[in-house]
Amino acid sequence: MVANLFYAQRGGVAAHLVAALDVRARHRQNGSPMTVFRVYASGDGETHVSPVELPMVENPGEGVQKVRGLLNIPASSVGIVELTDRLPGEELHPAPERRLLVLLTGAYEIATTSGESEVVRPGDCLLTDDLEGKGHFTRDVGDERVSMVAVRISDDWELP
Repeated sequence: MVANLFYAQRGGVAAHLVAALDVRARHRQNGSPMTVFRVYASGDGETHVSPVELPMVENPGEGVQKVRGLLNIPASSVGIVELTDRLPGEELHPAPERRLLVLLTGAYEIATTSGESEVVRPGDCLLTDDLEGKGHFTRDVGDERVSMVAVRISDDWELP
């Protein structure tokens, strides 16, 4: 992991994501694939959360024939954080900015005003798209401290 983070520091935003997703194998116990979730507000202001269907991309480069994924997402900054306090889950809030969060350790639940909820686990990603609307609740589940990579993405990027 240290080597991967060193490489990521030299390789830019994409390398940060590669390093973050590399930990998935160590933390995912049930063999499930990575899940990308999106939290967003509908026209009536209610928030929703749902899994994102990753498109198949052929010949993405580096000798790989096919991948499932979202490529070439314009990003402006990257942060790596470990939360020092647990997420209480009591405060309804919208996303402060459009981000792609990649969970490294811990687990947290996203609950929406429409009654939907999902648990984000290590290796999973969350696209925070609910900049307006009523917001969502976020709370820790489990005993491990939450750490993540947060990637600020362009407001004009559209999910395929």
